Amino acid sequence: MINKRDTSDLAELRISPRVRVSRPVQIRNQNVTLMYAISTDVSQHGLGILASRPLLEGQKCTFSFDVNKGGMRATITVDGTVCYNHPVVPRGVRIGIKVSKIHPSSANVLMNFLKN
Repeated sequence: MINKRDTSDLAELRISPRVRVSRPVQIRNQNVTLMYAISTDVSQHGLGILASRPLLEGQKCTFSFDVNKGGMRATITVDGTVCYNHPVVPRGVRIGIKVSKIHPSSANVLMNFLKN
């Protein structure tokens, strides 16, 4: 279901500021790939993605994406819950994710990525 509420004020509600990042994201549920999307922004508490279709609000998934920093490539993997789906033009859905767990192998990579 698509939540049609205005998301323009979400920056004020966030626990921590997000960093813009546009990378392919793999979305999994119980080790089954549900779909691929594109990340829009990330923080240690949240993730924004653009997808071709919505996910169920409240659905728990695992999100993985690669980042390149200083010539090093690393994968960031987080678990999170879908908070909202917001339709975007021309077509697609912006999905807001609340991060519940940063995988141990990703914690340092994510913190370093967010610093710069």
